[in-house]
Formats: sequence, structure tokens, C-alpha cells
Amino acid sequence: MPILYQFLGSHFCEKARWALAYKGVPYREINLIPGPHLRTTRRIAKKTSLPILVDGDAVVQGSAKIISFLDKKHLRTPLTPTNIHDASMAHEWERYLDRNVGIPLRAFFYHYAFRDRALVTDFLLRGAPWWGRPFYWFAYPVIKRAMKQSMGIDESTVGAARSRFLFACDKLDERLSTHKFLAGPSFSRADLTASALLFHRWSDTWRAPPEVEELMRQLEDRPFYRWARAIYREYRPP
Repeated sequence: MPILYQFLGSHFCEKARWALAYKGVPYREINLIPGPHLRTTRRIAKKTSLPILVDGDAVVQGSAKIISFLDKKHLRTPLTPTNIHDASMAHEWERYLDRNVGIPLRAFFYHYAFRDRALVTDFLLRGAPWWGRPFYWFAYPVIKRAMKQSMGIDESTVGAARSRFLFACDKLDERLSTHKFLAGPSFSRADLTASALLFHRWSDTWRAPPEVEELMRQLEDRPFYRWARAIYREYRPP
């Protein structure tokens, strides 16, 4: 059975979970702890980022590569359009959304989440092994510093992250004003990406800092937001 190594709260990992579920592929999840996860990722893959899918001898790292791998192995319910033009557009949208929604939204979230140790610890350790909490009791300052450094988070970058995210929201609104889907006539990896990167908003089990909640409340009536929520409800298997 394939194994998905992940952070449960990561929206990039949600992309991989969604793709596996959409294709009906049984798999096992292993939730790692930020920081100690490096021991595992360095052992099984070339880089340290998650998600990582291990399927037999195949080790696939990164949500976009996992979707492509699944499309090649499980031809039913493709997530990449068969039309060459639509496929190119789907990949282009996915890359754009990863860079301009996924990365800046993550930076914006953690910039404020790290001000609330209890909140961010609960978020980082959701579904993780029991020893995560005693480990974080003393390692949290080191983890916080390393994560902020790796994501380039500080007072000088949070404004730019917010602006990039909002510009991408405008671009989504523009595209969706004339199209039901982002790439081609049917649901694809582009639509999955747009909705998955906001997946915390579609569940009431995740807490966010007040600054993030306020930003999202301001977006709730936007066309892209309503569309992304509808996509999640219709195309995300339980």
C-alpha cells in the first residue's frame, strides 16, 4: 500500500491527499513532526519537503509531482486534461497558485501564528506522534526560528506575502468570470490546487490567528472564494 508522509495541516499535503482520494487509491498516512521530520525525509528522498509518496520502489516528492505520478499510474479519473492546450494551462495554473497562493498564504499564516505558541503548537502537531508535545516543550524556540528562516518570514515580508495572495485572488476572480473551471471544460489539477490551498477554510476544526481570520472574512463574498468552496464540496471525496 502506498505511504504518504505528510504534515496534516499542510495545504500542499492536502493536494496530495485529495488526488489520492479522488482516484480511489488506498494509502496509509504517516504524520511527521516539523523539525524531527528531517530525519525521515533525508532518509527516503532527495529533499526535506513534504508531501512524499512512497509507492513500491517509487519515491515521489512534492504535490505536483505526486499528481502527475498518480495520473500516469491510475488512468481513471485523470486530473491532467487530455487536451494538450488544456493540460499546459492546468500545469501553468497549478504552478502559479502554488507560488502565489500556497507560499504567501503559508507565510502570512505563520507570521501571526508564531505569536501564539499554543495555537501554532496545536496546528503543527495535529495528528502527530504523542512525543511531539514533550519535544516541543523545550525545542519550540529552535523550531520557530528555523521555520521562520526557511520561509523567509519577518515584518518586512508579511506585507508582500499578503499582496501576492490578494493579487492572485483578483486573477482567479477574473478567470472565473468567464469560465467554470480554470483549465478546460472539466475539473482538473488546477481547480484541485486552488481549492486545496484554502482547505482549512472548508473545515471548522482548524483554528487560525485573528489576523488570518479577518483577511478570510473579507474574501468570503468574492467569486473565487465561493467557487473554491463549491469545488471542495463537489469534488473532494471524504
